[in-house]
Amino acid sequence: MRKIPLFIFTALLTLIVSFPSLRAEAAITYEELERPQALDMEEHEELPESNALSKNGLPMIGTTFGPGFRIQPIGVDRTDLGVSATFEFGNVSDQPITLTNESVQWIYWDDNIQNMAYSYIGDPKVVQPNEVITFHVTTSSVEAQSVMIDINGFDGFYDFSLYKEEDALKSLKPVDYFEQIFDEQFFRVPSNFYQYGTEELTVLAKDVKMTDLKSFGPLSINDHGMIGFVKVRVANLTNEDVNIDQITVGSWHTNKDDLEKFVLSQDDIDLFGDEVFPESIPSRSIVEGYLPFFVRDMNEISLVYVETDSIDFQLDSIESFSPYTKDELWREWDRKESTDVKKPWTIQFSAPVDHSTVSDETIYVQDLFGHPVDVNLEISEDSKSIIVTPVGDYTWMDGYNLFINEKVKSMNGENMETGIKMRFDIGEFA
Repeated sequence: MRKIPLFIFTALLTLIVSFPSLRAEAAITYEELERPQALDMEEHEELPESNALSKNGLPMIGTTFGPGFRIQPIGVDRTDLGVSATFEFGNVSDQPITLTNESVQWIYWDDNIQNMAYSYIGDPKVVQPNEVITFHVTTSSVEAQSVMIDINGFDGFYDFSLYKEEDALKSLKPVDYFEQIFDEQFFRVPSNFYQYGTEELTVLAKDVKMTDLKSFGPLSINDHGMIGFVKVRVANLTNEDVNIDQITVGSWHTNKDDLEKFVLSQDDIDLFGDEVFPESIPSRSIVEGYLPFFVRDMNEISLVYVETDSIDFQLDSIESFSPYTKDELWREWDRKESTDVKKPWTIQFSAPVDHSTVSDETIYVQDLFGHPVDVNLEISEDSKSIIVTPVGDYTWMDGYNLFINEKVKSMNGENMETGIKMRFDIGEFA
């Protein structure tokens, strides 16, 4: 794999970044969405209360249809000071709706007991009919895991991850490890992973991707639907190979007796290229690969059913897996300090950068709670450097993070291998 030197920071930090072409080896091209589609304000049947209070929580992908309102999560950020989640909220009733610190709260779990964490969304937010707002709910509790909503008599929770993947799956574990952590027929592993198991197979689903695709093999969606990909890891605990016979993808509407399902061909699965889910699972081994799923109007339960020559398994409620809590994909630069509240940071490239990939979505600054900070991005004439300057002033004695997303490309079209993150503090720190 060819290595290309990309970034040389003006603070004499030099970083060599590789540009793998992972998708070039797959037969499908798509854009991975960092947030869902626009909030769906159209008329829908409301989400059934029984589903809203299920153990799987509210849909993490797309719009939840509440009585008189619409809501969806669009991001989360954890720091050593706490956690902040970002939501879009729309009022589809004919009366104002007021959001308070009591209507949207973080919760944490202690020995399976639910506890409220001190949460803050700011001053009460009065949302007028047909209005859509974006708001943050923050807490200083680093243990907070879920956001509970109680709006217009409707309650449910959004389950964000607390632990990183290394707690369970960062590296391939011996099969004995799976046997140790498996103690129920079906239970949820911390970190928004699902584990299903018997004495023969243990299955975990993780790393959900939202995509811009409208179709995939036999799957198709409408304007408000979503086709996503979920990475599935399977441990074969037996002394025999397990061969995959058939994979079926389904979507069950929660308000109707309506299960739509499609059988995937091997050609469909092969579209994932190097990241394909394998056709067989060798004895006493662990394999992983991506499988597709779909929902049609976000009022559905998504599932994947895999039949093998020995034991079948099913993943369901995939729409409640969080796409916002993946492994940390940022390579961290050394922490910096400055006494300049208008401090400009210059990112110097060793090769011209593709201007179309430079935006406030790929290079940006956030405070330590994940709130965006308005900055200007100035590209040099030779396209080899970008100056990042705050629109206003940074806050004295406060900290920030500068992010450079891996989707920034060179003129040759190569992506970065990982994103880059740099913590910096404004003030005098003796």
